[in-house]
Amino acid sequence: MTQRDLGIKVGLSHAMIGAIERAQRRPQKDQVADFDTTLATGGILSQIWDELTTASNVPAGFRDVLHLEQQSRQIREFNAQIVPGILQTRDYARALIRTRRITASQEEVDHLVETRLNRLEKLRQGELPLLWFVIREAALTQNMGNPAIMRGQMAHLTKLRTEGVVRIQVIPDSAPAPAALCEAFRVMTIEGANTIGYVEHALGGEVKALAQQVDDLITFFETLLGEALSPSASLELIGTISGEHHGEMD
Repeated sequence: MTQRDLGIKVGLSHAMIGAIERAQRRPQKDQVADFDTTLATGGILSQIWDELTTASNVPAGFRDVLHLEQQSRQIREFNAQIVPGILQTRDYARALIRTRRITASQEEVDHLVETRLNRLEKLRQGELPLLWFVIREAALTQNMGNPAIMRGQMAHLTKLRTEGVVRIQVIPDSAPAPAALCEAFRVMTIEGANTIGYVEHALGGEVKALAQQVDDLITFFETLLGEALSPSASLELIGTISGEHHGEMD
């Protein structure tokens, strides 16, 4: 099949097909799916696209963490400033990434968004691990983009919690602040009962594998749970916050 023939079948120009073949342009996910269908590859191109996109669009220090994430039986995570990445909607993720990566091209932003959204999707393809999140109320009340985006994000959290996909507990603004002002972190228990920690900072994050470090993170997570509302009360608070965003001007 010529480049022109393929372009006609998938709705792309001859020039675009040539640029993709020469690795001068990176295809979108839906375009790769069209290539798979047209060329009868059995989905192998989409599989390669997923692997390469994850590798090229995730900071080097986070790639191993994503690999561990996919092997985890339990993931416990705390965030005081934003909705954790696994729980983000497309619009929320896009607004956040655009804010943090001012010089990134639209294509780079699109790939980062897709990589982030694929995290939960991949976890749900197998035996779903325990996903337990503690989030400060402040992370849910501040606008990321606009009120409509936040309403969509609150609805997504409610849906995931109601369906039993995740466990979410919110630390209210009225709770004591010191413990909840720490940096974001997660604790992942993988096959073989190994537990790994990951602590985020402004430039990325660091894996914590020493037993004492992991124990400290687990203890800290349990301390934060003591300041958080129950899952049912947290769900009610998320509903209240969604209503507050609804009352704001878009």
